[in-house]
Amino acid sequence: MPSSCSSICCGPISTRPRWPPRLPNIRVGRGGLAEDDTMVVDNAVTDAEQHEPPPHLATRVISALVLIPVALAAVWLGGIWFAGLLGIGGFLMALEWAALIGLAGKRLFAFAIVSLLIATGFVASAGAAPDPRWTIAVLALGAVTAIAGFALHRSRTGWIGLGIVYCWTPVYALAWLRASEHGLWWVAWVLLVVWGTDIGAYFVGRAVGGAKLVPHISPNKTWSGLVGGMVLAAVAAAIAARWFAMESILALAIAAAGLAVVAQAGDIVESAIKRHFGKKDSGWVIPGHGGILDRVDGLVFVTPLVALVVAIWG
Repeated sequence: MPSSCSSICCGPISTRPRWPPRLPNIRVGRGGLAEDDTMVVDNAVTDAEQHEPPPHLATRVISALVLIPVALAAVWLGGIWFAGLLGIGGFLMALEWAALIGLAGKRLFAFAIVSLLIATGFVASAGAAPDPRWTIAVLALGAVTAIAGFALHRSRTGWIGLGIVYCWTPVYALAWLRASEHGLWWVAWVLLVVWGTDIGAYFVGRAVGGAKLVPHISPNKTWSGLVGGMVLAAVAAAIAARWFAMESILALAIAAAGLAVVAQAGDIVESAIKRHFGKKDSGWVIPGHGGILDRVDGLVFVTPLVALVVAIWG
């Protein structure tokens, strides 16, 4: 995993951003939905273009082939290796978030330091596998803070608070899951479900095309891609459950299909945030993929939900 990223390399290079950032020109379309001029251009994609292989597909595949074994090795080894992976990943997420919302200079440095301290506390406390009730409280607090952050999204303070929750709640959830009973199984299962969702949605969406899922936010997402992601997530979950000798394989496969929808929702939310700030990618550290936030948007939503379910029902 790359070791660093900077605010000036995330998204298009521009002068110091004004606060709040200027949104694209908005007009109201049919049904009262807000549309912008960029969306209209993005949607003008022919069927031939939709089915053409993307120019960076080979780079995306190579990056995945390098990073996936690293992630799985850290999950398998656990302990300091997994904690280190979470700390580095969460720290890079925080840096990308700070750059995305327009923090720079001393503010960016301060946000990074605070985020690192929070990461250390989260990983250490979760690694001790505390009482599940504590985990439920932390995740519930994260959800409430996230809602408050969205409500205050017009202020920089709201975006900063939302960023801390967005970056570190999934880190805590993953650390707690790995330290819990059958933690190796659960973390590996979650990763395979999210990866299956991404792969299925990407390739089925490009091959089949069809109706757009949320064209005013992410013009490339289709309903066929959502179904493809659900199917591959269910298959991956069933295979993983059988491999790890987990019980209720059918129930886990059905749950995975539902989590695929949650993962896609996470992807859409991250796309909406980037669109709000006029950015195409959250960063550049993963060749062919963009930034860390672009790759873990599904995990951000899925992991806390799975940790909450495991904490409540074991």
